[in-house]
Amino acid sequence: MKSMRLIGSLSCIMLVMAISAVAQPSSSPAPVLDSAGRPLQRGVEYYINPAITDSGGRFTLINRNGSCPFYVGQENVSGLEGLPVIFTPFVEGETVIRENRDFRVAFSAATICVQSTAWKLGEKDPESNRRLIVTGEDQSSRRTANYFRIEKASDGGDIYQISWCPTDVCPTCRFDCGTAGNLVENGKRLLALDAVAQPSSSPAPVLDSAGRPLQRGVEYYINPAITDSGGRFTLIDRNGSCPLYVGQENGSGLEGLPVIFTPFVEGETVIREGRDFRVAFSAATICVQSTAWKLGERDPETKRRLIVTGEDQGSRRAGNYFRIGKASVGGDIYQISWCPTEVCPICKFNCGTVGNLVENGKRLLALDGNVIPVTFERKA
Repeated sequence: MKSMRLIGSLSCIMLVMAISAVAQPSSSPAPVLDSAGRPLQRGVEYYINPAITDSGGRFTLINRNGSCPFYVGQENVSGLEGLPVIFTPFVEGETVIRENRDFRVAFSAATICVQSTAWKLGEKDPESNRRLIVTGEDQSSRRTANYFRIEKASDGGDIYQISWCPTDVCPTCRFDCGTAGNLVENGKRLLALDAVAQPSSSPAPVLDSAGRPLQRGVEYYINPAITDSGGRFTLIDRNGSCPLYVGQENGSGLEGLPVIFTPFVEGETVIREGRDFRVAFSAATICVQSTAWKLGERDPETKRRLIVTGEDQGSRRAGNYFRIGKASVGGDIYQISWCPTEVCPICKFNCGTVGNLVENGKRLLALDGNVIPVTFERKA
């Protein structure tokens, strides 16, 4: 039997794990590690143990009201009681549990209730309005209520938290996500979402240079945040033929072409950090084709992947989807990357961040090298 350690409070419960010293590729999130530093494995039994003795005991099944189904909760005191769980990743063929990836989790135990012991998002507690975690099978087509994930907590260090936000199972759905904590009711510790410190269900919006969220369908200039690293983003005629490439003006100034962003999530009106979107230049060209950005071929000399324009002909069109994250320099400065895991959550991508590549006096956008911090200026 293997064990995981937890740190808990009434508002949230956080996993404490060690981080592997080996860097993980950007296409695969880091594995969650058990208390011995080993990746959590599919099909192996684990106890979930609180690391702080005054925050309850191991996770277990709770008979809340004398009838089925049983609820997910904790023993009241620390000790050897509690029930083991088994994790099953959503991604078929995956053998380990990874950060921010969906999985099913079930108690490895027999009960008097003739039903599954899989965790499931349950009803709201009428007094606290917090959503409880119950056991049983979600009967909907996607069974999203049965999928949870483990993610890093904001406290930093080797601390994690369990949450419900099954965006691998349904990347186009909009969930009211929440993080698991405990709720004491009639002397019983129940697992519940929506504590006071509940995380936002939507990532932060990307802000333009005036502090406004980037909007779907609005024209923006993309400016380098460092003045000596080229000018605004624009279309580049790389070799005298189509397609045109995505690049930069050589000097800072008012040249360059505006772009329009379109979120992948249907109905979303703003561009959010870490979320997939399409981006296209708002311009007419001599090439009879789309001006949408697309992951292109490798430069034969540097082996870096270029950003070209046109439509990806693959079934998911993953090559046309990019995302924006905060740059390490801080403030409202961002970086653009290609890692379309919302478009295809079960795909393994060789992700990369956008930088530039100077070729024959032209600045082309390319992955797998330097990084260009950028800002977004709304077109007047």
